[in-house]
Amino acid sequence: MSCAISLRFQERDFLNSAITAPDGTIQYTITTATKGWTSTRTLTEVSGTRAGLVATINWVSKTFSIEGDERPWADLKGTPEARSFWSDIKCRVWTWAGSRYTVRYAPDDDDDGKMRYIVQGQGTRKDGAGLASETSEASSLNLARFSPTMQHLFRSTENAAVTFLPETGETERISSGY
Repeated sequence: MSCAISLRFQERDFLNSAITAPDGTIQYTITTATKGWTSTRTLTEVSGTRAGLVATINWVSKTFSIEGDERPWADLKGTPEARSFWSDIKCRVWTWAGSRYTVRYAPDDDDDGKMRYIVQGQGTRKDGAGLASETSEASSLNLARFSPTMQHLFRSTENAAVTFLPETGETERISSGY
C-alpha cells in the first residue's frame, strides 16, 4: 500500500525555492523571473531533477504548460457547482486533460485541523484488500494538500510543504518519480 509523500520548500519565497523530499534530496526547483521595478512576475518554471522542465506558468500570457501541453487559464478555470459567497472566495475549480480538480482553503480534516489548500479530484481508491478502483466525478478524493509558510513568534518558521496523498495518481504528480 502506498503512503503520503511530503515535499518541503526550502525558502520562504516558494516561487523561488528548491523542493526537497524528507531525506533532503532535491526533487524540484522553482524559479520565477520578474520584470521592472515593481517585480512583476513574468514566468515561473518548475524543473524536476529526474524529468527536467516539467511545468511553467506564464504570468503575462496567462497560460499553464505541463510537460509541453500549454493551455490558457481561461480554458482551465471553472466555478464551484454549488456557488455561494464563501465558495467563490475559498474554492477554485480547474480542469486538466478531462479531469476536474477543486482547490479549497479549509481546515484539514485528515490531519491536525490547520488551514491548508486541499486539492480534490478523481483518483484511485484502495480497499482493505489492496484492490484499486477509480472514483467517479461525484465522489472526489483528497489528492494533495499545500501548507503555506507558517511564521511563529517563539519557534522557527515552518516553510511551505506539499503532500501527495496515497490516492494521487501518476498524472497528478507531474513526473515526480514517486
